[in-house]
Amino acid sequence: MSLVVFGINFLMGGIFWPFIKVKMSRGKKILVRVLNPVQTFYRVGEVREGFLVYKDREGNNRRIRLQPNCIDRGATIYWITADDEKNCLLQRHDNKEIDGYDAAKYDDLYKRALYKPNLLDDRIHKIMLLVVLLNTAALLFIGFLIFKLDGRILQILEIVQGAGVGVIN
Repeated sequence: MSLVVFGINFLMGGIFWPFIKVKMSRGKKILVRVLNPVQTFYRVGEVREGFLVYKDREGNNRRIRLQPNCIDRGATIYWITADDEKNCLLQRHDNKEIDGYDAAKYDDLYKRALYKPNLLDDRIHKIMLLVVLLNTAALLFIGFLIFKLDGRILQILEIVQGAGVGVIN
């Protein structure tokens, strides 16, 4: 039985398993026909947040922004055509290229931005707590000094007022 399935996949040029996976997803996935300079191959892709995401031959994710008139429906599933060399999508009627850039690099940058460390992690909270505790300790120390030196400050004020300087009333 597995030999028959392998033979069907071989004769169909590698479209059998991606087609079955897309068909079993019931519309959640899309079949990506990837045009390579050497040959055409097929991958299972997904539409996430306005991007087509699929794996290339090396297993890296490719993320390409979806454009209008790119998705086609045939054989009861959704298809899209992508150019492997230029990293762009092709329009469904005239195969005109749309918006090419380095899709693998864009996907890496996208993931790096999503997984970057949070600015308000535990270290920031600990540093803020330490600053508040140090400020409270400094205020208590200054209050203690004023309380202890209160009598001397009053004596200095009487001396200054008795001298007739009259700076402080």
